[in-house]
Amino acid sequence: MSNFKYILIFIVFVALSITGLSFFSGYAHGKYLENVITRINTGSGGKVNIQELTVENGFLSQLRSYKVEYMGKKLSFTLMVRSSFYPLYEVNEFMISNIAGELIACPYCDYRDLGIEGSWKVNYLKNSFEGIYHQSGSNNSFSSTKDRGTLSVSGISGDFRGTFGDRHTHFGMKVDQIMNDNPATGFNTSIKFLAGDLDVVAEQGVFLVDTKGISINKYESKNVSTGEKIIMENPKISFSSESKGSLSDINVTMSVKNFEHNNPKWTNDFRTENNSLIFKVYNADQNFWIDFSAMLYNLFHMDENGGKFNYEILDNLRRNNSVISIDRLMLVSKDNRGTLKIEKGSEIKFVSGKNDVKSSLDLSIKFRVTDSFIKDFPNGERYKQKFNNNDWLVQTDSKDEYSTQLIIKFGQCAIGENQIDDC
Repeated sequence: MSNFKYILIFIVFVALSITGLSFFSGYAHGKYLENVITRINTGSGGKVNIQELTVENGFLSQLRSYKVEYMGKKLSFTLMVRSSFYPLYEVNEFMISNIAGELIACPYCDYRDLGIEGSWKVNYLKNSFEGIYHQSGSNNSFSSTKDRGTLSVSGISGDFRGTFGDRHTHFGMKVDQIMNDNPATGFNTSIKFLAGDLDVVAEQGVFLVDTKGISINKYESKNVSTGEKIIMENPKISFSSESKGSLSDINVTMSVKNFEHNNPKWTNDFRTENNSLIFKVYNADQNFWIDFSAMLYNLFHMDENGGKFNYEILDNLRRNNSVISIDRLMLVSKDNRGTLKIEKGSEIKFVSGKNDVKSSLDLSIKFRVTDSFIKDFPNGERYKQKFNNNDWLVQTDSKDEYSTQLIIKFGQCAIGENQIDDC
């Protein structure tokens, strides 16, 4: 009888220990969520806002929901987390829904049916977590169709892992295909197999994001009615960040194995290979990649705006006193192996004491281009003649190579040594 009593006491002790440790996991869960939310809100410089909506407590379980916003209406979604607690261990299931915002807006996109779900586990003995995520839905795809166009996304998935001590999280991601049909522009666009890895650290006042490579297998956009077509094979971007308080410095490497732009209006198609761009950004904040994307978009669509560049998209860079220093750009034409280079030392920066972008912009980009590249460039001979007529090209020591530079300073623009009007 006495042995049974001790066995019973032992069983009760073990049960209480397990329950107590499980309750501790629930307490630790609340504390680490509080710390994570604080680090994210602070590390984003106030640009990310995570607001708790509901909390439902159960026995060794919890259901929480949050509203997550990036720059107000730029991007928002609802995050729901269901947690189960075990001794020094927990399992969380999550769902992201109600995705919306200006960053992903288009005239025909309705993201109500787009959801991301997954789970992660936390081990408090190892002070670590790991999880997976994937696109929700039985067919693992999303499609939004209206009269003004179609967008479909399929095969979103990935994993993540990290430790609490170094505030470091690693994300792996994969998207099988993104397809877009836009009647307004007439272009059908396809992005096949986007994949990569991201390392994220939330420090005081800044997010640091690094990647060894985000790549796309193939990008293709074509206009059936006009015959215009753009193809990129294996575009890739890698970058690393260095903290500077509330700002950071970013080293960037971009490459495209093959690029092709066909347009029946041109004298010839434009085809390049082994393209590369290496640059560094000083004093960048959380918005840099949005600013950089807007700059590239504007450059590619200047013809739609009467050939005008929208300087205001650089205003965030101006306010941060950011500098973009170009280490290398190389384009190699596929037909005659001509080259277009931007020389090291070219940079985009801003002078202080000016309140508008154009008058404070101090841009100097030096180019070198060969005759073979001009020959392969669409309407290249016409552009060469225009550059020669205005003394914008200077022949280098090589008989088939020219140099020039674009300068924008205090609102005045020049190519080579000559001022140009209405820049």
